[in-house]
Amino acid sequence: MERRVAYDLRYIQNWRLLLNLKVIFLTIFRYFVITSHIEPHDHWDSAFIIEFAALTQSCVVKPNKLRSWTNNMKTQNQKKHLAGIFIMAALSCISSQAYAMEEVALGMFAGDIITSEGRSAAKKSWADSIARSGGFGWVHTGSSLAKLQVGTDADIANGVTYDVGFKMTATGIPGISSMDNPGFSIWTSGASDFEVTNVSKIGWHLYNQVAGPGLETSWNYALTQLGVTDFIGYINSGATFTNDDGNFVGAGGVNNSTPWVTNSAASSWVSTNTDGLDYALLTVMGLKSGYYLIAAGGSCFDQTCTNGGSFKWDITGSASPVPVPGAVWLFGSAIVGLIGVSQRKRLE
Repeated sequence: MERRVAYDLRYIQNWRLLLNLKVIFLTIFRYFVITSHIEPHDHWDSAFIIEFAALTQSCVVKPNKLRSWTNNMKTQNQKKHLAGIFIMAALSCISSQAYAMEEVALGMFAGDIITSEGRSAAKKSWADSIARSGGFGWVHTGSSLAKLQVGTDADIANGVTYDVGFKMTATGIPGISSMDNPGFSIWTSGASDFEVTNVSKIGWHLYNQVAGPGLETSWNYALTQLGVTDFIGYINSGATFTNDDGNFVGAGGVNNSTPWVTNSAASSWVSTNTDGLDYALLTVMGLKSGYYLIAAGGSCFDQTCTNGGSFKWDITGSASPVPVPGAVWLFGSAIVGLIGVSQRKRLE
């Protein structure tokens, strides 16, 4: 009963047209194709069925394995069924791993907590090691892209800084619907606003998680079309790796050369990578008021992520303390000295 409730909750939280197609496919495959359409003499042994189910569930079937299965089919009838099953299995893989790109505006952060529930991204969309991804993040095939304004318009004009915590937390059922190994990257367009929904219009396919726009990497060319000018930082709760641009992707980091972060040395990153609801928290100290783009998804370079992509955002923090200028301290000490001289003359 508990498993039935868990599956029902997963269906409600992750409803999509492709999910319904997957349910239909599995129903046909398990109850009609295997049990009804295969004649008794067309025997498929249990070892094959188990191997086929495991590989199609992971959506990884190598050509030599497919060739081996086809050659082992004893009748032409079995081969026809196998071809049909693989077509349906391909649709199942698409429905389980390809999310539509999510574009969301998180609003303005000026010290009040921002929480954005119901976010989702594909399980490997922040880091994937398959050949065509090169260790980069996906964009239109499953990332969650968010825009955040830090500070009011007046704060932006006056260069006010904030200490901001960006927290991405998995939601849903662990191993079924929740995001596994969350990771995200942050860029800025400075004081210039941008429209996050324009991402889907510029044909951006992959991104380098730890690099800025323009010439830093050939994959981040589209950032310049959004007006993005600089890279801020990233956090990774999955395996560490080196992407195809030669950049090492560690547990996290903040750019210490950008003028939009005034206290990178005090910034921090912490994450969990357990069987529960993982989270990734990047705290940027002294972040200047402005506009920021966040690309989030699952970090799965080692291909060990479970299915699911549900998470939420929590943006917390406060305005950075304003340092007291040295001249104020000198002025204060001078006043104290004058008071002392005045009292001495009075005593004399």
